[in-house]
This record gives sequence, C-alpha cells and structure tokens, in this order.
Amino acid sequence: MISCCEGQIKQTNDLRAIMFSLNKGAVFKTWLNVYKVPAGISVNAWIVDLAQRIRQLQSISESITSNKDLSSLKLWIGGFFGPQAFITATRQYSAAKHQWALEQTVLRFEARSSAAANEIGFVLTGVKVEGATIENDVISTSPTLSYAIPSVVLRWSKGDERTQELVQLPVYLNSTRREEVFKVRLSPGAVHGSELYKRGVDIILSGLAGGSL
Repeated sequence: MISCCEGQIKQTNDLRAIMFSLNKGAVFKTWLNVYKVPAGISVNAWIVDLAQRIRQLQSISESITSNKDLSSLKLWIGGFFGPQAFITATRQYSAAKHQWALEQTVLRFEARSSAAANEIGFVLTGVKVEGATIENDVISTSPTLSYAIPSVVLRWSKGDERTQELVQLPVYLNSTRREEVFKVRLSPGAVHGSELYKRGVDIILSGLAGGSL
C-alpha cells in the first residue's frame, strides 16, 4: 500500500479494493479472516488491536528465548489469535505435569486484587465481568455494567468437591457474546445462582466492540 501511494508500483484490483475499504474506514474483508473480531469494527480500532496483539506475541517470544516460563507473564487471552487453543494447551500441560487424566481436570478461575505467577497457574489481564463484580473468587450482583477484574489466575486442578456449590458462567471472546471460549465456576456467595443467570452475567476477554455495517 505504501509503495503504491508513493507511485513505486502500479495499482492492482486487490490494492484498489483495499483502498476503497480504508477510505470508508472499514477493515478489508480478507483481513477479517485472519482472526475473529466483532462485525463492523472500524479500521482504526482493528489496527490498534492488531498492534497490541503483536506486542504481546513479541513479549512471549522474547520470554521463551530467554528460557522464561509463561507463568512469569501476565497474559491477555483475548489478544491471542487462537484463545481456545491456549486453554487446551494449559490443560494438557497441567495434566502432563501432574500425571492426571484430562477428564479428571477442572478449570479454576481465581480472581484477585493482585496475583503472583506460580508453577501451575497463568496470570491473566484484561478480563472483565458484565453485570456483576468478583472479589476473592466470590461473584456478586452490581449495578455496574462492566467491572475490570484486577488480576486473574487460571489453573487446572484434579476434580472439585465444591462443584455443586458453584455457579457456571460463560467466558466470551468479546462483548458481542458470539464466541464462547470456555466456562468457569465461581462461588455465588449470598446471591442465588439463578439471579446471575437472569441478569445475563458473563465474563469478557476483550474490550473490542463492533459497529453498524
């Protein structure tokens, strides 16, 4: 595109199509096939989001090159190109480390005011809950539309005797709620689980939002 604008190369049909999309402030349709984003997202928002994803990949790559464990990083799952694959990989890693069968593993989602990395947990950032707040793993209803969880530790454990006491909530890729990545179990505290379901409480991994097409 830069070479074309500078007159170094001739325009092609593909380049004209890209220019047409950019002039309208829209993301070129082929670029939208690379990873999932909300429909109608502006090209400005898409470029900012892409840059953040690339910076995270660079940070992860540098850490691996330096022989650092991923548990030493704060990870933005919503910024991965394949967040479901990351969840699957953490499950396989934890099961292999402890010699557990995969079907015995249960996902733990621990919300904290702050969190330190550890050998079997992954510290997450950029996670929000809609229609509620979460403090010390207890979820409570709130008039606040969106609450940014300061820090989250994602870990896998063997079984969970408290399963019947917990409420299961969906975790979506972004605020459109069209792409469910996984589910988590949390303590509802003094709130009845059905109240959380009625309010449509859920967890969001990315703040991206779409627009009108």
